[in-house]
Amino acid sequence: MVNIVEANGARIPAIGLGTMTLKDAVCVEAVETALRLGYRHIDTAERYGNEAAVGEGLQQGLRSAGLARDDIFVTTRSIRTSSLLPIFRAPSMTACAS
Repeated sequence: MVNIVEANGARIPAIGLGTMTLKDAVCVEAVETALRLGYRHIDTAERYGNEAAVGEGLQQGLRSAGLARDDIFVTTRSIRTSSLLPIFRAPSMTACAS
C-alpha cells in the first residue's frame, strides 16, 4: 500500500525517487526505470544540476511505461536567486504568495 499526501485536490505518493546524487546517463536510466517499476513521484531540485537528464529520463520512462505526464508528480525546488524568480512574482501567482 502506497502512502498518499493530499494537497490542493491532488493525491501525491509520499515516497518519490530522489535524484540529488544522480548525473547524466545514470540519472536518465534511474528515472526511466523508476517509472517503469511503478514510481509516480520524482523529486528533484535546480541545485542538483541534472534537469536535462531528469527530463530525458521522464520522457523515456513515460513512453516505456505507457504513462501520460498527468500520471506522475515531479516535485522540485528552485534557488531563491534563480532566473525563475520573476515567474513566481507574476500577477497570476500573487494569490499563492499571500
